[in-house]
Amino acid sequence: MDQRRVNSEQLLSTIDRTKPWNADTNQQAARTRLPVLLCPENLPEIPPGSPAITCYVGISGLGANAAALPIDSPQAGAMRYDAPTPFERISDGLSQTLLFAETRNELGPWLRGGPSTVRGLDNAPGVPALIGTDGQFGGYFPGIAHFAMCDGSVRAFTANADPRVLYGLSTIAGKNTDPVPGE
Repeated sequence: MDQRRVNSEQLLSTIDRTKPWNADTNQQAARTRLPVLLCPENLPEIPPGSPAITCYVGISGLGANAAALPIDSPQAGAMRYDAPTPFERISDGLSQTLLFAETRNELGPWLRGGPSTVRGLDNAPGVPALIGTDGQFGGYFPGIAHFAMCDGSVRAFTANADPRVLYGLSTIAGKNTDPVPGE
């Protein structure tokens, strides 16, 4: 498919959802590079014939396993593995909830799903910092990471951001009362 412009309906029609992402029948779609999923400032090298990757991941909440949490968990975020999250379930407010973020950490195929496309803010001891070149998020721009909020706005957070603020913003119903800095 044309790398410069991808017709999403045409691409989706080539995916056999009854087969794994890496099945032979899905390889044309898996190798389709989607410019909207790549950071234009730092395009990663993808060997010819390899699955195309994404530099952006959905935010599933707080914790490494957040994408598998039920929607009523206080640690659940806007993205989940099993079903969409209706906007009306985001009681923290759309402008107070992270939707997706840029990352250089553990890039993977956009079609694979799982942590390649959706992940939580890991708050376990000893994990990489939230933001930074080797952090869970960011890495393309020194000391900052860009996050899209559920209202469609984009915010840049620095490596100095209080992790508690980001943890609160990662959930849909965490009773986060701290406003996003700058609001």
